[in-house]
Amino acid sequence: MLGTVVFGDEDLRLAVQISSSLSQAIMTASLTILTIIGAAYAAFLPQLQRRGLAFYINIGLLILATFAFIASIWYGGEGIATAYREGAKGTWSIDNSKPLYNKQAIFACSGLLLSAFLVVSWAWQLTHPDARSNEQATETAQTVAELKTTIGSIAHELHQLNEQIARIQTASPPSQGAGAPGVESSRPPPAR
Repeated sequence: MLGTVVFGDEDLRLAVQISSSLSQAIMTASLTILTIIGAAYAAFLPQLQRRGLAFYINIGLLILATFAFIASIWYGGEGIATAYREGAKGTWSIDNSKPLYNKQAIFACSGLLLSAFLVVSWAWQLTHPDARSNEQATETAQTVAELKTTIGSIAHELHQLNEQIARIQTASPPSQGAGAPGVESSRPPPAR
């Protein structure tokens, strides 16, 4: 027959090996991206936590991306297991594992798109403060100004008290003997 290709047993086994290797590569990439997302999330958590609703949307995207990558890894493992189970029976074929590999690829691409959107969202939030952050900054500035005013008035009162103490000390005549408690006498102590 012209145009018909017949694969031998060795060719089918090689096709299963190639499919398994590709699936393993996708599994490795999924684990790597999960690690990167986790590290980025841990690094940016303090800044992102103050952002209100956007923070919870990011958490939802993070959870969806994580589940997509985990599903991708699971379907890839199932595809490899199915292909090798069939091969152990003597029928090397990728027909039974192909739907699992397709699901793996779909979930990996979904996880990648969600991750990309998540990173863009984080970057935007970190570079564009929202109105709530501006309100918090204004409130903080007002509080700092009030504290400065209070500290200034306390310092002024303390200065006035020091002046009053100095006037009292210079206005009162030195007392005979040891002097009042807490006030040093200007006279030397008697000789013995």
